Formats: sequence, C-alpha cells, structure tokens
Amino acid sequence: MGGESFIFIDFKDICAMFRAEKMDINLLAVWCLMQAQDALKTKQNICYLDPQRTYAGRYRVTIERNSEEEMSCYIARAMLRFAKEDKSCVMAVHHVVDHYLAFMIYPSAGRIFVFDSADYELSAYQEFVDIIQDAYKYYVNQGGKHKTGYVRMAVRTKFPCQKQPKGSVLCGYYCCELLRCTNRYVSNPEDYDPSELQGPANAQSPTEIVTALQRDMCQFIRREICHEKGNFFSPGQDMAAHPQLCKWPRDQWPETEDKIEKEKREKSDKSEKRAKSGKSAKQS
Repeated sequence: MGGESFIFIDFKDICAMFRAEKMDINLLAVWCLMQAQDALKTKQNICYLDPQRTYAGRYRVTIERNSEEEMSCYIARAMLRFAKEDKSCVMAVHHVVDHYLAFMIYPSAGRIFVFDSADYELSAYQEFVDIIQDAYKYYVNQGGKHKTGYVRMAVRTKFPCQKQPKGSVLCGYYCCELLRCTNRYVSNPEDYDPSELQGPANAQSPTEIVTALQRDMCQFIRREICHEKGNFFSPGQDMAAHPQLCKWPRDQWPETEDKIEKEKREKSDKSEKRAKSGKSAKQS
C-alpha cells in the first residue's frame, strides 16, 4: 500500500465491529490491505493507499498526526510507484468530521471520483482534494503518465453509490463496501470464476453490508494476520506468545485440506483392502 507500515488491532476494535459501532481507522487499514491482496490475486489494476497515512486525526498515542506535506509526499510517491507497476486506479480513504469517504484516483486520466455515503459538500473535504492535487503536480513533474495539458485533476463529487442510513455511524462500513475490488474475500483465487468476483457484494441493506464486512474482515485477520503462516503475521505481536492461537484456523489452509483428503483416501483404501481380503477368505 505504498510502503511499509504497522497496523495496531485491539480486541475492542473487533468487538466494536461486531456491535456495528463506529469503525476506527486501523480496521479500515486492514480492509485496504485485504483489498490490495485480492486485487493482486485477481490480477486487477487497482492499488490502495494506507488510510493511516492519509488520516489527519490522532488515533493512536504512539503515532504522530500526519501533516498535509507528509500526506502529499506519500500520495505522490505512491502514484509514481503504482504507475511503474501499471496500476491505473488508486483507491484512498479520508476522514472528515467523524465521517469516512472513499476516493478513486486515476492519475493517468487526471480524474478523481468521490464516493460518499452521506453526500457531504466538497467544502468539507476540499483540503484533502488540494493535497491530492499537490501530489499530482509532483507526479507530473517527475514524468508520471498523464494527459497532456492537465495541470490539475478533474473532480467528480457525489458519485452515485450506496448511502448509509441518516444519523447512523456506519460510514466506515459503507466506505469499506465502496472500496471493494471483489464481492467477497478471496482466499484461493484458483478456485473461483473471475466473473463471480467482479462488481460489488450482493449486500444492499445496512445489516447485509455490515454482516458481509464482518465475515470477510474476520476471515482475513484469522488467515493472514493471526495465523503463523499468514502473509502479515508478526512474530513480535502479542498473539505470538500463544502458539495455540496462531495455529487455530488450521482448517483454512490448503496444505491441511490436502492432508485431510489424503487421510480420507488412505482410510478408504484400507477399507477396500479389508473388504477384498474378507471376500478372498470366504471364497477359500
């Protein structure tokens, strides 16, 4: 997601998610990490910025607040890096006045699409749009692919998207839904038909959206972060002190499934051999 970073997850964050309470930025970062992995698995030209690097608030006492200059530099460098990887679409998250918005950025086309589940006015997040514009200017000066004559990116606000219930605190969940690159978490892409993974999830009501997000988020955390064989498992995390927990979702792993199938075949072969030997004994 544009560079190395650390994500801190507390048990209270998971509890808050299951209670459909306000989502913290760290879980949005986990969601973007999951979507970035799914985009790679399904070979889509989509990449994700780290929400922790584009967040202006203070959400952990151990992490300093991001300045406008820091955010602009991070976005510009990420754009250049993703362009070299032939990634045409950059997804970003921003937080304003206790509300999350999703941004779809196309540097090569010079366009920004804003997905807002509450239809805030542009003035509410103009500051972040200006940060993206500054990053785009640096991107262009450094030779990034762009449309000739485009000095600033065109911004499309209030792009048609799903809307959260008025007065709710579900903006984080709707933001995650709008950031999806597949309609469900992809654990083994070789087992799925690509056409089944395109488009948004089949979740429409607030309950369906929250439930689908809880399902996918927890499966990703268990498989890729908590499990000792996960791509993002950290030996230094607190859970590493409890090896039995790090091996808990063992039935999720292909090699374990192969072992189970092998044991079933061996058991079946033994049963067939016993049956054959029984028939031979009767004949004699």
